[in-house]
Amino acid sequence: MTTYDDLASKSREFGPLLQRRFWRPLRSAMQIFHVLPLAAAAVVFVLLATDAQFREIYISYLETPPADHLKSWLAGLAAAVIAMALVGAVLSEAHIALSTMRINVIYSSYSNPEGNSLLRRTQRAAAFFLAFVPWLGVTVGLFGARNFVAERYCKLLGEMDPALLHQKQHLMVPGGWQIAAAILFLGAAVAAFSCVEQ
Repeated sequence: MTTYDDLASKSREFGPLLQRRFWRPLRSAMQIFHVLPLAAAAVVFVLLATDAQFREIYISYLETPPADHLKSWLAGLAAAVIAMALVGAVLSEAHIALSTMRINVIYSSYSNPEGNSLLRRTQRAAAFFLAFVPWLGVTVGLFGARNFVAERYCKLLGEMDPALLHQKQHLMVPGGWQIAAAILFLGAAVAAFSCVEQ
């Protein structure tokens, strides 16, 4: 048998295996999971990561707050964290409610639908990811804001006195990676709490 015949026989075996192990489970998952929470999460991610208005908000929160407005700055930051947690929880809850409805219809003939624990684990993993998407969007948006500020700083550096420009900097001391790690950790914690079973 030549190498070509060997490869041809392997490719004939690979097609049904790929159909059975990948395409059929993917098609079943597409029938079970609703597309609406995923589309909403994609829209939220794009808005939080790329919108110029959100970038201005990120820059305003990254600036060191004045001492006389510290309470209002902290209250605004707390309101933003609560709003992000609620957006993630709504995405997660919408996914769980819509996919559970479809799972119950598709698996209604089974005596124990909980027996397919891989399906429920996949559902919870998708709920966690959907609850985490807004925090990921904020993190990407913060890096975009950092790059925007750095680009403006480099432009101004060529046109102004460096000492005067350095006095006008009001960004907080922690680096971008520390802020991003803190946001991602907070997002993961909130996502984990929002997709836990009741």
